[in-house]
Amino acid sequence: MNKKIIVPLLIILSLGSFASAHEKSAGKKAAALSVSADSIATDEGLSDIYDKARKAIPQVKSGTYSVGSDWFEQAQRNNNKVIEQAINLDEAFAKAPLRALEMSGDDRFEKYIRSSINRYQEDSRQAVKNDWLVNYDVLNSEKGQELADRREDKRASVDAGGFKWQKLDSSFDWASIIPPGTKVVLVGELHDEGVEDIVVQIIKNLKKGGKLKRVATEFMITNQEADIKRFYQTKNPKEITIFQQGISNLDEQNQKIAAAGEGLTLIPLENVRAQYLGIDTNEKLKLDDRFKKTYKSSDGDEMYAFVNSLLGRASRNIFWMSRLEPYLGQEGLTLVYAGEGHTDYTSISGTVSQRLKARHINTFVISYFVMNMKKKGLFIAKVPEEYVEDVGADYAIVLSK
Repeated sequence: MNKKIIVPLLIILSLGSFASAHEKSAGKKAAALSVSADSIATDEGLSDIYDKARKAIPQVKSGTYSVGSDWFEQAQRNNNKVIEQAINLDEAFAKAPLRALEMSGDDRFEKYIRSSINRYQEDSRQAVKNDWLVNYDVLNSEKGQELADRREDKRASVDAGGFKWQKLDSSFDWASIIPPGTKVVLVGELHDEGVEDIVVQIIKNLKKGGKLKRVATEFMITNQEADIKRFYQTKNPKEITIFQQGISNLDEQNQKIAAAGEGLTLIPLENVRAQYLGIDTNEKLKLDDRFKKTYKSSDGDEMYAFVNSLLGRASRNIFWMSRLEPYLGQEGLTLVYAGEGHTDYTSISGTVSQRLKARHINTFVISYFVMNMKKKGLFIAKVPEEYVEDVGADYAIVLSK
C-alpha cells in the first residue's frame, strides 16, 4: 500500500522531552492545493461547462434543469456533446469506476483522476466548514499552522524524565490501566515502528475479560469490509489487501490486527477516497502502471499534501467519527488504532479523542513515542495529570533507542 497517501506525518521525540512533527509543516503545501476547473476539461476544452454539466446530471436526465441557463446555452452553442459525455461518463464510473478507468485512454484517465482529487478536496473542505468542533478559517490559514506549531513546542517542553517508567513486555496487563467506565480506548502510533505488535497484545489482553467488542483502524479502508468477512471465513490472509495484487507491509499489519480481533467487530475507518486518489468505489484497485505513475506524480503529491494538511486531517477525523457513530451507544469497549496525530488531546484538527470527550464519552488515550533515554528498550508510564493536556495522552509508550 502506498502509505504516502494515507498516513499522517511521523512523530519524533528528543532527549527526555516530547517533541512531535505531526502538525509541523502540515500546512506548508496547503496554499497550492486548489484545483482549477481546467483540470477536468473535456476534449473540447469546455472545462467549466463540463463540470457544471456533471453536477447537474440528475436534473438534466429528468428534464427538470432549465435549458435557459447560461452554461447550458453555451454548451449547446459550442458543442452539445459535452452534456452527453458528462452523463455517459458519470454512469460508467458510477457503475464501475475502476473498471471504466482501466478501459479508458490515458487522456480520459488523467482527467478523471484530476476530477476525483478535486471533488475529494471540495467535499473535505465542505465537511470542515460544516463541522461543530474545528474552525475552517483557522485551519486554512497561517494562523492555524502557527497555533499547531505552538502546541507542539509546548509538548516538546514537557520533561518526561520524572515519569514513572516501567519496562514493557508481553506480560503487561493492559486491562489494569484502563479506568472503569471507559467506552473508547485510542492507541496512537508512530508509523513504521512495528506498533501493530503492541496493539495485537492490547487486543488479546482486553478480549480476555470480554469487555472489548470492537476494533477500529485507520489502516483499513472502507471498501475492505467484504475482505474482512472473507478473511474470517477462509482464514486466508491474502483476503486482507488494499490493492488487487500482492501483499504489502501494511497488508501484513492489517492481517495481524484482523487475526487478533477475530470474533470482534472490525471497523475500517479510512475513506477509500483518501487512498484511491479521490475515487469512491467498493471495488479493489488494480495498481497498474498508470496508477503507480499517478501516485508518484504531482497529482499524487498534491493528494498526499492535502490528506496530511490540517484541513485534510480534520476532514478525515470527521469521517472516522461517522464510521464510529453507529457503535458509540452500544455496550462494551471500542479500541481505535490510528496515527498519534488523530488520537491525541493536543491537535487543533479535532482528533477522535477530542470529539469523543466533547460529547462526554469516556476515553482513554495511549500514545507511542520514540525517545532517547539512558536505558534502552520499550517502556510505559502513566502521564501525570498535570501533563495530560500537553502530552495529549493518558499513558505514554516510549521506545528508547
